[in-house]
Amino acid sequence: LILDCFCGSGTTAAVAEKLNRRWITCDLGRFAIHTARKRFLGIENVKPFVVQNLGKYERQQWMNAEFEGWNADAIVRNERRLGTNNPLSFDQARNRAPASPEEPAIADEGVRVPAVETRLEQERTYKHFIIDLYHARPLDGYTWLHGAKAGRMIHVGSVDAPVTVEDIKAAIKEFWKLVGKEEAAQVNGIDFLGWDFAFDVNETAAHFAAANKVNASFKKIPREVLEKKAVEQGDIKFYELASLDVETTTGKSEISVTLKNFIIPPQDVPDEVQGKITHWSQWIDYWAVDWNFKGDTFHNQWQSYRTKKEPKIDMTARHSYDNGGRFTILVKVIDILGNDTTKALEVDV
Repeated sequence: LILDCFCGSGTTAAVAEKLNRRWITCDLGRFAIHTARKRFLGIENVKPFVVQNLGKYERQQWMNAEFEGWNADAIVRNERRLGTNNPLSFDQARNRAPASPEEPAIADEGVRVPAVETRLEQERTYKHFIIDLYHARPLDGYTWLHGAKAGRMIHVGSVDAPVTVEDIKAAIKEFWKLVGKEEAAQVNGIDFLGWDFAFDVNETAAHFAAANKVNASFKKIPREVLEKKAVEQGDIKFYELASLDVETTTGKSEISVTLKNFIIPPQDVPDEVQGKITHWSQWIDYWAVDWNFKGDTFHNQWQSYRTKKEPKIDMTARHSYDNGGRFTILVKVIDILGNDTTKALEVDV
């Protein structure tokens, strides 16, 4: 088994694959992983491999280390040790409040689990930290609105849950309640900052916001926030979610998916890059399709990507199903900036 903890362009793992050896490779940079993935896919008869990331668990560990406070893992261990009939999951423990103000915090292996007030203070400190990186000022006293910048309100998503349509609706309703009462709300606009977003945010939520006369902007909190050096250098950019337009055509047990448009907000792209783009498809470096998405893991069942030898990508993917029925198709696009955009489609075959 070959282990390479500094993937780079994936040379070590690629050689191991060609020599029919088992391998594991990892890297902190998303560009390194993306480059290695394309390299592996170019190997003839490459065996199936999995691309994984720590996701919300990495962010939870970062939050506990960066902002002192509750330790949900300690609650879980104590529940099991004390023989609780229904042990809590990590996420349940995370939201667990003491039954009463007198209830003592659980201690485990020297780690103290504070009461709910401390947990809320940690959440508040985290949101202030993100607001500061966004060069905005924090606002306290509201449930869904956490800051303001240039007259626009700001919502900061949780470290371990995507920003959903319901979150956005709640923030918009709170926004209209404070209009005229909060000086910071000078423009009918809200910036939603999130680590992850629900698949239908760019469509369903955007339509709801427009219907309620609110200009909603959706921006991803970059992974670089977890890197202390990047934070100290101020090298943090919040990119707005791209918009993906996809067309499907169905036949007898067959379906084709065609990319029709891909829009990246121009303010997120350097001028020298914009000047070289003559067609929207040039923004796309890689795209893949899961023909039967089950709501958990994305299975890369078809892909097209650019290489130096083959700079063009296919714009249409085709697939045949063994049986008819209703399927969820998930399309994932990675642009030239390294950001990924997903779109879920419900189809009947």
